Amino acid sequence: MPKSVTSLTGYIRKIERLSNASTGDLFYRGHPDISFTLTPSVFRSSSLKKNEKNIIYRAMAESPKEFDRDKYFFDKLVRAQHYGIPTRLLDLTVNPLIALYFACESHTKNRGQIVVLDVPKGSTKFFLSDAVSCKSNLAQLSPVEHTSLKLCILASCEKVLGEKFKRKKLLDWREEFPDKWKDVIENFNKYRNARRLTQFIREEKPHFEGKIDPIDLLKPDVILPKKSNSRIAAQSGAFLGFGLNDLLSDNNLIRHNIKKTVIDISEESKHNFLIALGSIGISESFVYPEFDRAAKQIKKLFS
Repeated sequence: MPKSVTSLTGYIRKIERLSNASTGDLFYRGHPDISFTLTPSVFRSSSLKKNEKNIIYRAMAESPKEFDRDKYFFDKLVRAQHYGIPTRLLDLTVNPLIALYFACESHTKNRGQIVVLDVPKGSTKFFLSDAVSCKSNLAQLSPVEHTSLKLCILASCEKVLGEKFKRKKLLDWREEFPDKWKDVIENFNKYRNARRLTQFIREEKPHFEGKIDPIDLLKPDVILPKKSNSRIAAQSGAFLGFGLNDLLSDNNLIRHNIKKTVIDISEESKHNFLIALGSIGISESFVYPEFDRAAKQIKKLFS
């Protein structure tokens, strides 16, 4: 087990070393328990995964005025995530102090962990990216259609690249053989479920060309959202958007050129970390700026 960080000064030094050694952009996620994985909430149980489409549609039906303001389906997923509804998005932050707060705020009897993702420069997506639309609108398809899309990707790659295509990362194929990869895209978009996904994307982007790149359905992307609510702004929020792969294993990270580092936080240090963070303004009312949270902290101060 790696040596854990026990002071805010030690933590900041560790972040500085990672930042100096980084070749990309750093994003952080705080886990209050080291057993937690990089898995979005809707994929944490078979029941939730099976009902992903029903969950988001039910949320939209219950609060239509909330969701009608969102142009892109990604924005709808962000709004659902904000209210605690399970989605295919995983919260990240660009602020390592916010990640530390999340690692310490609960599960106080368990060892915590900060996951640091070093994402290649230029690969971070914005909320209006076509790749983000492709991934987000998968939430409107059924698990059977998801499985079908995976099989279509495999069939398209095998047809164009040959039976041994798995020996090389798909990102490498796209970079080294762009003409062949264009043929993979053409072949994949002929399948019925690919065309069905295109229909959903065109509802938010009428001029979408209709050429879904299979990599955009497989590769997880770090996404920078609109700062449309106070919590995203306060938390310096970003998201890891998932496609057809629902678990981000270390092997998957390597395959997508994302470097992962973990920083362990001992359970005994969590309380002291929260005190230190509070002294520099990273408190519950800052991280959760909604008034009910502020009221809770005020009550705690004078109890």
